[in-house]
Amino acid sequence: MTSIDSSRVYEMDAALSSSGTVEKDMFFLMLEAHDYDAASSVRWLETKLRVLHELLQSGKSISVYLPATGGSAPVSSVADFDQWIGQHFPNSRRCYLHPF
Repeated sequence: MTSIDSSRVYEMDAALSSSGTVEKDMFFLMLEAHDYDAASSVRWLETKLRVLHELLQSGKSISVYLPATGGSAPVSSVADFDQWIGQHFPNSRRCYLHPF
């Protein structure tokens, strides 16, 4: 996977868990894990997706990175989240709900 300082990965994980923010760096790590398609990388990706799904299920809004614009967008429904997953991580669509 891409070389990013481990403290930066920790910060991104904390932001993902607490605020539901998928920053640019986290998005590209997730994309790389999806494209690498090994069991460990897919499991890592699906864990991140489950965290975001659980935040949505608890009534919180999340923010996802949009590579087409370089910006981010709020997501407040599971349907919109599924659409974002389908667009960027199609092999993991809905699999995050059913762990290995």
